[in-house]
Amino acid sequence: MADYNVVLIDDNAIFRFIFENMVKNIENITIDFISYENALDALGALTAQNQMNSKMPDYIFVDINMPYMSGWEMMDKIQEESYRFILTSKIFIISSSHLESDKQKINQYPFILDYVQKPLNKEKLKELLTNA
Repeated sequence: MADYNVVLIDDNAIFRFIFENMVKNIENITIDFISYENALDALGALTAQNQMNSKMPDYIFVDINMPYMSGWEMMDKIQEESYRFILTSKIFIISSSHLESDKQKINQYPFILDYVQKPLNKEKLKELLTNA
């Protein structure tokens, strides 16, 4: 059984590949990993898991700039619908944006733990997974 269930929502296929490799190669931690290329697909899957009372992800990493629904729009939807996983999942915004306004925006969502700047390295990822 995995120590953690980790979800990444990011439209960049290369970043999803790199993130998955980093996650799966962290020593002494077993991780079940799934990624989604957009927030709509992720919300659909999380909603289905929620309705079936399945185990929800331990960690959710969400990019800001994605097609169809941005990371912020996803956070709005999560907040409006009061999804059960916001009480148990550790949610991070992960973005290449250096805008201070983006970094400050997480304060509007009490369930977001932190704003993580890309590029992300394996040491920072391990620290997030073990200390959050």
